[in-house]
Amino acid sequence: MKVQLAEGPKVKNNYFDGYPVGKKQLFIMFIMIAGTFFEQIDNQLTSFVGPNVMYSLGISTQDWALMSTVTLVGMTLGGIVGGYISDAIGRKKVFLSSLGIVIVMAVGCGFTSNFTLFLAFRLLQGLGVMSMTVTFVTYLLEITPREQRGKWEGVCAGVGYIAIPFIGIVASWALPLDVNAWRFLFIASSIGLIPLIIGIVVMPESPRWLVEQGRVAEAEQSVRSLIHVNVDLSDAYARLQANKANAKALRGMAALRKLFGKEYRKRTIVLLVVCMAQTCPFAIMTQWNNITLQAMGLGEQVSLIITTVGTFGSPLGCFLGAWLGPKGGRKKSIAVSLALQIAAFLAYSSVASASLSNPVLLGTLYLLCLVFANCTLICCNPYYGESLPTNVRNFGSGIVHSSGRLFTAAVMTVVPTLMAWGGMFGVGILAVGLLCIGIVTILAFGWNTGRRPLEEITE
Repeated sequence: MKVQLAEGPKVKNNYFDGYPVGKKQLFIMFIMIAGTFFEQIDNQLTSFVGPNVMYSLGISTQDWALMSTVTLVGMTLGGIVGGYISDAIGRKKVFLSSLGIVIVMAVGCGFTSNFTLFLAFRLLQGLGVMSMTVTFVTYLLEITPREQRGKWEGVCAGVGYIAIPFIGIVASWALPLDVNAWRFLFIASSIGLIPLIIGIVVMPESPRWLVEQGRVAEAEQSVRSLIHVNVDLSDAYARLQANKANAKALRGMAALRKLFGKEYRKRTIVLLVVCMAQTCPFAIMTQWNNITLQAMGLGEQVSLIITTVGTFGSPLGCFLGAWLGPKGGRKKSIAVSLALQIAAFLAYSSVASASLSNPVLLGTLYLLCLVFANCTLICCNPYYGESLPTNVRNFGSGIVHSSGRLFTAAVMTVVPTLMAWGGMFGVGILAVGLLCIGIVTILAFGWNTGRRPLEEITE
């Protein structure tokens, strides 16, 4: 690759620190928002179409639980594979190729009438979703100044997550009209090819990844293309080389030895527990809310409306997380968001179990559940990447995210039993118990990362 160097004197800088976010950075974020929009449409469709797909394909709630498990297994693989490959070949390539996988597999789900093929498509779609997610978070961490790190991930996710109430509104209108309307909702994801093509043309590679590869001139050009400042990254490269443990990209067993070795073992275990406690309750509540309400006797239309009202909590929660996340060194923010989530989940599951006669109250409480669940997500996601060194950042983040999804896949198998036993109370009490483990872990063993240089945190 031919690198065109900028004219004029270079300014020593730690990538983007101290500079405002530039117009091209915002444009790149817009592309990632568009990709996230279609990724979330595909990921959240199953929150609405479950009863319709079960009827259309002739499957049971146990089969649907298997679908949820298979999707989460795909996410587990995607976190590991996406993290591994993006540390090897770059963030840009993996983000865009993962978006392509998500789109193609969604279209496949829309066309198939075979449940086995549907499972296969969902497996691969889950792989693409999580590979895209871990790369999305890492890429944004690496192209934003330390002063605003975490903020833009929340803002981008918040705008992208508008897809969730959007698909909720469309699904609530379309699904009662035709039992096969769910197919067209999956197929419509093909519009996501537009941001994919634009991203291929205009997205630069992460300069931190380029420096880690020794491609300093390209990294400097990448920074200049984003903020129009002719930076000198020689100090950043020298610092990386001086710390020999973090100077060479590590993958596979070497990366696992680093993550679970003496230096990072405690940190990795804490991240794993927090991710499991954050991921599993969120997935339980979103994937099973509509099905549980209808199984308890609530009508399809009312159940879909309550679920749709709740989806507005996704972008609202992301914006709240963008504001709350950087505060208190991020550790306190995570604890606060978990506490709010526990309160909301307890209130919703208790009210829903007592009576289904007040849909307005149910919709309001479910909205709060998703506001605080997404706030927790946005507070936690940067924490995983910030806490790990560059040479294993995305692979390690992928391991953390994947473990959360694998744990969730195992827990999903017991949800139908709890639902049959206690309805929404049975589902809710499981979610709250897991959240309690998360808040105890982060308060007892967590550390601060907010507003500190990534290199300083990992040293």
